[in-house]
Order: sequence, then C-alpha cells, then structure tokens
Amino acid sequence: MRIQRPNTPLWKIFAATFGFRILLFFIGLAACAALCGHKTFQSAYSSFTQRWDAWHYIRLAEQGYAGYMEDGKHLFLVFFPGYVWALRAMCLLIPDTAAAGLVLSALCCAGGYCYVYKLTETYYNARVARSALLYLALFPYSFFSGLVMTEGLFLLATAGAVYYAVKRKWLLFAVFGIVSALTRMTGLLVILPAFVELCIAELPGKRNPGRTWKVALRRGVPRLLLLAVPLLGTGGYLLLNYIVDGDPLAFMTMQEHWHQGFMWLPGVLRYVTAYLISSFGTENGWFLWLPTLLLFVLSVLILVLSALKREARNPALWSHAAIYLIVTYSLSWLLSAGRYLSCCFALFILLAKLTEKKPRLRTVILCIEAVCMLVFLGVYAKSGPVL
Repeated sequence: MRIQRPNTPLWKIFAATFGFRILLFFIGLAACAALCGHKTFQSAYSSFTQRWDAWHYIRLAEQGYAGYMEDGKHLFLVFFPGYVWALRAMCLLIPDTAAAGLVLSALCCAGGYCYVYKLTETYYNARVARSALLYLALFPYSFFSGLVMTEGLFLLATAGAVYYAVKRKWLLFAVFGIVSALTRMTGLLVILPAFVELCIAELPGKRNPGRTWKVALRRGVPRLLLLAVPLLGTGGYLLLNYIVDGDPLAFMTMQEHWHQGFMWLPGVLRYVTAYLISSFGTENGWFLWLPTLLLFVLSVLILVLSALKREARNPALWSHAAIYLIVTYSLSWLLSAGRYLSCCFALFILLAKLTEKKPRLRTVILCIEAVCMLVFLGVYAKSGPVL
C-alpha cells in the first residue's frame, strides 16, 4: 500500500518556485555572457533581459502605448496591456524597468504555481499536484515565466481564475478572469472551464439529486453573468486601441506588420511541416519548427489518453487544454508555440495524472524536460530561434 505524503505548504511552493526562477535567470545570464562574449555584467544583463518581446514590454512600460511607435505607427498595440500596466506599477518600487519586470514575473509565476498546486490537489491529490508542478517547472520553455514577458502573470491569472471557479467563488473568478483577458487574447478561454464547473455545480443530475430546473436557473443565471465578466478585460484592451489609435480594432491592422492573423489549424500544421522539411538540420529546424510540431503531437496524445482513461478524465481541465491548444495553433505565423504552451497548466495536470502510477516514466520525462530546458535556455541566451 502506497503511503500518501502530506500536502506541501504553499509557502514552500512559492519560495521554491521563486528561487528556481532566480536560478534559471542567472544560468541564462551566464550562458549569455559566455556565448555572446560579453565582458561586463551590465552588458550581459542588458542583452539577456531585453531580448525579443521583452524589449517591447520594457519600452511600452517606459513610454506608454501612445509614445512607443515605429515608422509613425502604434505597431505595439498588438501587445496586451495587463503585463505592461503591472510592470509600470512595479516600477514604482523598483526604478530599473528590466529588474522590475524580472521580479514581477518571478512573483507572479510563484503565485501561479501555488494555484496550479491547489487546483490539482482539489481535482486529484497532493502527489499528482507535486508531479504537475515538476512537469510545469521543467518544461523546456518554462524559463520564459521568469523573464520580462507575460508568461508569469498569465499563469497566475488563468490558474487563479480556474481555481476559484472550481471553488465556486465566482467574484474572485471574475477578478482573475479580467486580468487574464487583459494579459493575452487567450485569457478569455478561462470562461470555458468555469462554465463546465458551473454546469456541474448547478444543473440537475447525479451530483445534485433532487435539484429542479427552476432552482438551477434561479441559482445559475446570476453566476452565469459573472462568468462573462472577463469580457470586460477584452473590452479594456479595445478601449485602449481606440484611445491610442482612434480604432478599437487597430490591433488587427497592426498584426499584419507582424505577419500574424487567424489560420485554420490544418493550414498551420501544413506550413509548419513544410518549414521543418525545408530547414531540417539547421538551427531553425531543430529549435523552432521541430519543437512546434512535436509539442502539438504530444499535447494531442495527452488529451486523447486523458479522455480514454476514466480516472484522468476531467471535463473542465480537458476542455481548457483542448481549446487552448487549438487556438494557439491557429496563428498564421506561429513562432512561439512552446512559450504559449508553457502556460497551458491543464496539460501538465493531465500528464501528472496519467503518470501517477508510472514513476519510471515520470522520471524519464522529467529528465528529458530538464535537459531540453537547459539547451533551449542556452539557445535563447545567444539570440537563437527560441522566442
């Protein structure tokens, strides 16, 4: 008989996660200095902290959406404002914008891990919750959660929103849902698992014996309205577009500059495969297109196995992971699939449940993740195609 270890205190999870983010940052900083030939700490620090999208978030926090332009256009309206506004608030305490962003992301990531742990523990048990955190922490792209990017805040907001939906604390769900929708376009997807949980909680059935439809509607309709509150976050983003550029849909025009837009999933998979074939053996092939395609296959495998295995089957988590995967892989120029999937906490929870009774497989997966993460962090540090 396997003995269930006691639950891990949240303060330990928070401290361990925060410390791990700091450790990864210094590993990346050392890799940047070694691989890029930086002679001073300041040179390596500036290069590593202001790479790819991080540069834009720092400029947006410092200059604002109206002030930060390129070619006379507000091209950076494509970046949602949740993280930018949080970063500006953090700068009131830490004057250096990059340092403020690092601290903000690490704190948010640590808080997000606490919610993922509590959510998994609520659905399954503490052992599965610990495995989910390990899978999440060692995911090859997880280091983005500690950089000046949106991953840390987005994980905190989405995991928090789903957790409070599970706990039927709909006002708190609404608050976290607004932040989620303000941070990324996919933030609105928290409405789906919340709707699933609301149906489970209120509709007549085996879980609610004796519940009538009249009672279900009386209780459910007000809560259903709270489920729509995250739309206010999207509304705030559209309002920002209107204030800055005079058009609430200005971001759609700006997306064309970045070659971004909607594309049906089969079309995305076709062009990813084509790019992989044409660039096979090159850095782009190994670190951009191959992981993009491989992560999709592995994610689908997790979803299929979770749907087939009864004890792992969870409608709220499964629906969130599935729709998140589909939306992520519906972009016309998908360069950051791994970074986006690093926030899909539901996938890691489902994987933890699937491997609960397979300790050797769990160890192999974690070792592969850890090695890949160090390799990808090194590629990112030298400005390679990990973005």
